[in-house]
Amino acid sequence: MNRGESNWDRYLHLFPDTIDGNGDVACDSYHLWRRDVQMCEEVGLDMYRFSIAWSRLLPTGLPNYISEDGKNYYNNLIDGTFDFYALNHYSSLLVRKAKPGEAIGKTLVDGIEELGIVLEADPSWEKGDIKWLTVHPEGLRQQLNYLKNTYNLSEIMITENGFFSSNASLNDVRTVNYTRKYLEQVALAIQDGVNVTAYFHWSLMDNFDKGYDAKFGLYAVDFTDTNRTRTPRLSSRYYSKVIKTHCTDPEDY
Repeated sequence: MNRGESNWDRYLHLFPDTIDGNGDVACDSYHLWRRDVQMCEEVGLDMYRFSIAWSRLLPTGLPNYISEDGKNYYNNLIDGTFDFYALNHYSSLLVRKAKPGEAIGKTLVDGIEELGIVLEADPSWEKGDIKWLTVHPEGLRQQLNYLKNTYNLSEIMITENGFFSSNASLNDVRTVNYTRKYLEQVALAIQDGVNVTAYFHWSLMDNFDKGYDAKFGLYAVDFTDTNRTRTPRLSSRYYSKVIKTHCTDPEDY
């Protein structure tokens, strides 16, 4: 892994049948960062959002040892680029030792009303490849306006938006359609007066996201290949054309 063991690593090492695989190697950006930078250039990104793993910089979990290899990896990745570091926090209702399948009370989704959140999906909305993901592009415009007006925000950055697919096809038409519809709503929100200054597609490449069945990447990753070969999907060409033309419905991509 070239890093310490995180809590997610530990869980998957103890209970390997929980999900399809683990993140020990995953897309191997640690060794393939040059290819990742090349992909950013191919698409035409002017910012690249990625995570900084404490387990790589502080492999013992203590601040008295910082990994030079970890530092060098991140320094190489950001050298000469304009990168974006996003702080991400996910709400958790309960954390305790439990075996897979053991009842531990309400899950975040089942007990989400305890957080004051109401889940509501119109039956007419397009369904994604997982049960909790629905496609409602107009909702993004509504949310952007709500955030601006409620909190008087002078600037909004969309740090993650993408389509989950269980299909590894390079001809990912559904992802293209999803991205186009949501970008159109971002453009309308900007016309409404919302100052959206950044949009980050999730994700640049397939990775260990909810297991290897979840395909979010503009680039497909062959996880059966020790070289972790990256291959551009149709969505990468579409997204690149959008960046070049500033048009959400470009031709010839």
